[in-house]
Amino acid sequence: MFIQVIQGKVHDRAGVSACMAGWRADLMPGARGFLGSTWGIADDGTFIALARFENADAARANVRGRPKRRGGTRCRSASRAR
Repeated sequence: MFIQVIQGKVHDRAGVSACMAGWRADLMPGARGFLGSTWGIADDGTFIALARFENADAARANVRGRPKRRGGTRCRSASRAR
C-alpha cells in the first residue's frame, strides 16, 4: 500500500469541499489502484488529505496519466492564500 499526503492552507473551505466532491464523482471511478481517501480542514485553514493506493506506481499513474487530474485550476484557486 502507498499513501499520498496532500496538505496546504486554504482560504475557501466551500470551494475545496466542492472540488473534493467533484473529484469523488468525476475522477475517482477511473483512478486505477485507488483504495480510498480521507480529508479535512482544520480551524486554522490547514487542509490535509490522505489518498491510499495499491502501490506507488498506481499513485504516479493517476497524476501523470490523467489530463483531467492536472487541470484542476478551480481547485487550486480555492486553496491559494490571499
